[in-house]
Amino acid sequence: MARRSSLVVGALGLCVLMGANQLRVVVAHIERPGLYPDDAPALLELRTLVPSGSTVTMTSDKRVRGVINGFAAYALDHAIVWGHVRTGYAESRAGDSGAIGAYGLLHAFEDPLLWGYTYPPIWRGGSYALYRRPPETQKHLRLLNVLESGEVLVVPVNAESSEAETDTGSHTLRLMVATLAPATVEVNDAPISLMPGRRIITLHPAPSQDVAIRHIGAAPLLVETATWLTHTVPGGQMSVASNHNVRAPIPEMTVQPMTNSAIVQASAVASGAVITTTLETLLSEAGPVRAALDIWDVERGIQYGWYGLLIVPDSEVQRFSMVLSLADGQMQCVSAGGETPIGAYFAGLKPGRYTARLSLAAGTQMINEPIDLFGFEITSDRAIAGVWVREKQLQAGSVINPATISVTRIGRDIALLGYTIMPPRLRAGGAADLILWWRSLNDNLDERSVLIHLIDAAGNKYAQADGPPAEGVLPTSRWRAGLTVVDARQFRLPADLPPGDYTLLVGMYRWPSLERLPVVQNNTLLPGAVIRIPVRIEA
Repeated sequence: MARRSSLVVGALGLCVLMGANQLRVVVAHIERPGLYPDDAPALLELRTLVPSGSTVTMTSDKRVRGVINGFAAYALDHAIVWGHVRTGYAESRAGDSGAIGAYGLLHAFEDPLLWGYTYPPIWRGGSYALYRRPPETQKHLRLLNVLESGEVLVVPVNAESSEAETDTGSHTLRLMVATLAPATVEVNDAPISLMPGRRIITLHPAPSQDVAIRHIGAAPLLVETATWLTHTVPGGQMSVASNHNVRAPIPEMTVQPMTNSAIVQASAVASGAVITTTLETLLSEAGPVRAALDIWDVERGIQYGWYGLLIVPDSEVQRFSMVLSLADGQMQCVSAGGETPIGAYFAGLKPGRYTARLSLAAGTQMINEPIDLFGFEITSDRAIAGVWVREKQLQAGSVINPATISVTRIGRDIALLGYTIMPPRLRAGGAADLILWWRSLNDNLDERSVLIHLIDAAGNKYAQADGPPAEGVLPTSRWRAGLTVVDARQFRLPADLPPGDYTLLVGMYRWPSLERLPVVQNNTLLPGAVIRIPVRIEA
């Protein structure tokens, strides 16, 4: 009952947040005319960040597909752009399937591991983040293949690569996979047992021939990536076999879990004008996250509705059934514990062709590329037609991707990993979202609350967003060691707030004593027991 009550609070808060975000988008376009004012100036910085003639792998993420992606390609006209770039007028593809650029230009909150890059980025600006290729990465395949039981995926080894690149003694092959249920896979006939979650399978030395991955198990297996890495031995010397007539050794295989990941499988089934969406999620080390269905006629800019579900961390797979009546926009959500509250907004039946996109979000920050799950048409006489659905869409991604990384300890048992402030430009009268990533270092903490104050240089307070972390659905008394808690907080800026430089104070205090916990950053005790985050309010 306590958990369901917490979800009710979270769902209601989600509705408010959704409405505020939609209003903010409209206001931004009215008050800030111009072509993508947050992206265009930032992307021009790429001309100085990326050396002339460098190779750049560009994302094809739906969140930046279109004119923004085209402008990014223009900003990189001094470099060699690889990937799939699509605007409203044309599209282009360049680069081999296994090519990984010296730089990667990805969506700001996209998982870089899917593209062969590692966190953190070397630059963020507008909707993008720029990564530099790790020196040990030689080749990378973004597979994103879902295998059913008995299916086989063959990962090709490029026979045309140079001798140095394919030498089995000098390279390691790393496979990234995800599953919601225990499974066994055979990699070149060698069986490997997998527990639920996201895993890295490492083969050393890398096989010199194509790699066959056979899935044995009932639940689908997601094979995300294959990466060839340079292997070095102690002393920094490359391990290279000198006699290529000698048979390559049998690879040694290891399996490592990837923490702080979210896995979601979504399926949609239609029965007349009723759509049933089934979600299965595994979110064991980090959260909460929001799963949302946002339904739009994208070409005409008409919204049908929005439906959101708050999912808290759990060591087991959670299952949700979301039943939507297209005729009236009503939705009912059911889980193993019974009916589950959701946040919902129905805009009404307006003629158009709609697509329902499923996304996961940490606060207002989406952590995955949206999945096109189902679609339909509303005719001029408001009849439902042209319904289509997709089944078993499986995705995995990292829950932790703050815009600013922090090395801060709160008291003796909590760390702040980082934070993100959205939108990038703050203005008087608008709302600001602060997303904090807390890491629990111990079990069974006492009750604590989060302090958020906006002050000016003189210490005058203009806004605050104090309260329990994670919208109250995950109080500190339920934290366990190793858990990462996503704490999304929103506060509204006064309409008469003068433009200028301000400071966000962030801290924690015990409840109900109000005793502040000491804050240590880079081995320095911070005054006032708060972290000071500079922000600027624009005119």
